[in-house]
Amino acid sequence: MKQQLLFLTLSVFMLCSCDSGIAISNDKAIEILRASFTEDCYDLMTQRTLTNWDTHRTTYAIMKELEGLGLITIQQKNVGYGINSVATEYRWKPTEQSETEFKKGGYVYLITSALIKDIIGISVNEEAKTASVRFSYEAVASPFYMLRKNKNSECKSVLKEATAHFVYYDSGWRLESQ
Repeated sequence: MKQQLLFLTLSVFMLCSCDSGIAISNDKAIEILRASFTEDCYDLMTQRTLTNWDTHRTTYAIMKELEGLGLITIQQKNVGYGINSVATEYRWKPTEQSETEFKKGGYVYLITSALIKDIIGISVNEEAKTASVRFSYEAVASPFYMLRKNKNSECKSVLKEATAHFVYYDSGWRLESQ
């Protein structure tokens, strides 16, 4: 009986010691990624429009929408072009709110930011106490998205995939690189 109890105790100890306890769950990986992963995209903005431009109506409508959100103020003035021709120029100035939330510098503004959607897969290296996490995220458009100058930029509002590398410390998992 003592031998069986000793055998059972040793077996439980060996099983417990083999489990390193460094597994990372999908929920934990999403939590860390949402707190730490950044994939913000910035671009130069269209600063003005003239009533005689082909794109005026569209640009002006976007500017009015941003003004309605309290992100810009629109200023207008008459400008001359050609002989005896006048057009109205509309320029925008950022509000304090847009400068705080979206402005990077000059007329460069946040166009898209990452929203973590799903974990595709996790590969854990228990020996090295690291993990590679493949996940999907959506590049969510900011209010300034439609006012960007370069419509063909990499700043597209689409679903993307990426891999992040995690390290396990005594305090838990941390994002090492993205």
